[in-house]
Formats: sequence, structure tokens, C-alpha cells
Amino acid sequence: MVSSVPENCGRRFSFRAPLSAHARIVGGVLGERGRWPWVAEVRLNGYGHWCGGALIRDCWVLSAAHCFYDYSKSSFTVRLGEYNLSSAESGEQVFSIERMFLHPDYHPITNHNDIVLVRLREHADGTCARTGPYVRPACLPTPGETLQPGSNCSIVGWGKANSSDTSFSDILMEASVPFIPRQECRDRAYGNMVTDRMTCAGFWEGGVDTCQGDSGGPLLCQQDDRWTVWGVTSWGDGCARPNWPGVYTAVEEFLGWIQETIQAAG
Repeated sequence: MVSSVPENCGRRFSFRAPLSAHARIVGGVLGERGRWPWVAEVRLNGYGHWCGGALIRDCWVLSAAHCFYDYSKSSFTVRLGEYNLSSAESGEQVFSIERMFLHPDYHPITNHNDIVLVRLREHADGTCARTGPYVRPACLPTPGETLQPGSNCSIVGWGKANSSDTSFSDILMEASVPFIPRQECRDRAYGNMVTDRMTCAGFWEGGVDTCQGDSGGPLLCQQDDRWTVWGVTSWGDGCARPNWPGVYTAVEEFLGWIQETIQAAG
């Protein structure tokens, strides 16, 4: 069981009504500032927007290993409270990385165990993320917790609005997508490429999905008025193609590793 879950995890600063299931990242519907205060933006220094992530503790961000593989920690900057990449806004918090913990069994070809824990570098006063309207941690699943097939979840990111775009979105975008049971995803789409440590979400008819630049961002599902990170955006066949839903690292399968890594790092 993961200990020291933040008491305020997964709760927005104030209530905001959810978007409909037809809002999309691929397609161009924009989110609202403050709706997703646990979403982190990862920048590759000298390049710009690179990946997403989710704040799960004051000093810890969960993301996809493939975003960080073959790079040093000094290559990245992590931003919290970010919304519009093209302008500076109040409430943004910027961090360098203290350490990166790629899963020891991550495989870059198969995307097995595509998960990383990023330890943010503390400020001079010994703190990391400061909780406020635009920065809050998300919850993690509890051991044994399950998600019902068809549960509506949300995907969030600054990725491309469609696969042919040459640039990322400046504004944080969001969409609602249904959770797809692992076996159904195997039977109808990817076969055994979807392992027991992956999960799927999306519409079989296509049209709504994560895309390039959304990698590492969270698949968020609301339970008991709290938002929980059920998946980490990992891979798929194109973006929003019919019959090819998005594939996510199944966070509930890594709860032990997350706990052990955070505790060992101190």
C-alpha cells in the first residue's frame, strides 16, 4: 500500500463542471486553467515542450520512461501550474530535476514498464511544490481498487491536435474517454502487445485520443470526488484512429514500486 497519500490529493481548488465526452485533444477543444492542477509539463531544454506528467507528492512527478530514456536529468525542466505555454502566468512553479527513476525493467522497444518517477529539486527553503489553486497532487489508486469497464476518464496535455500537425498546442487541452478492459483491447486491437501492466482507453470509432507531445501525461478517473491517476500515456497506433485506442501504463500495477522508490529516496 502506498503511504503518505496527500490529504488534498485529486481535489480541485473549486468546483468546475466537467466537459462532455466529445471534448478532445485530437480536434482542438481547450481546457480551463485550474481544472487540472496536478498536471506537470516537461520541457526539454533548448527545444521546448516535450512530455506531460502528474504531480503525486510535493516533490514527485509520475511520467513515462520513454520521455526520459537516454537523457540526463539536466536536460529537463518541470513546470507546475502551467496552462498557456506561450505566456508567463501567476501561480506557475518551475523546477529542475534532482533524480530520475526509470523503472528498472523498462524496455524501449516494447514499451513494457513505461513509467518513471521524477524527484524535483527542492527550493532553498527545502520545499518543492507549493499547493494552491493551480498546483495540487493527484491521487493514486489504492491496492485492489478496480475501474469499471466504460468508466469515463480524462486525458490532458499539450500534444498535437492531430497527427499531421507540426507543432504542439500552446494551451492545455483535455478530453473524456471511456476505459477499455485489457482483454477487450487485446482481442479487438493490439493482441499480446498489451501486457498485464498496460491498460487502454478511447472510442472504438476513433476521433478522440492523445497524440505526440501528450506522452507521460495522466489518464485521470474521478472516484469519490477525487481524481486518480489510473494510467500514464504511453503508446498507440497513430492518433485517434478508429479501432486503435490509446495504450497507457497501468499505474495500479506499479504501486509497490512507486512506494519503494519514494521511500528509498528519502
